[in-house]
Amino acid sequence: MAHCTDTTCTSATTVTLDSVGDVGYYTSIAIGADGLGLISYYDNTNHELKVAHCVNAACSSATTATLDSAGEVAQPETQASADTSTPHTCIAGLKAIPKEWINQR
Repeated sequence: MAHCTDTTCTSATTVTLDSVGDVGYYTSIAIGADGLGLISYYDNTNHELKVAHCVNAACSSATTATLDSAGEVAQPETQASADTSTPHTCIAGLKAIPKEWINQR
């Protein structure tokens, strides 16, 4: 994750939110109802779809959860929201997982 230190993002503070295994594929980001970042990504080692929910605006750390690990797991494509209270992760354009389904804290 990179947090820009100014509005033109000429420099940034970077942090690794998950480094266990071969992770970070097919990333997508949205802003949650709490105003914090919500990043979905694919774990290639365990073949899992995961999400990281930032604990602060700088996203210096995050709470992670596995969204899908059973059988053949699709990679996330995009995150979108019809309103700001329920960002969704679209998995290969076929199914959506509302944020409230995730046990984040």
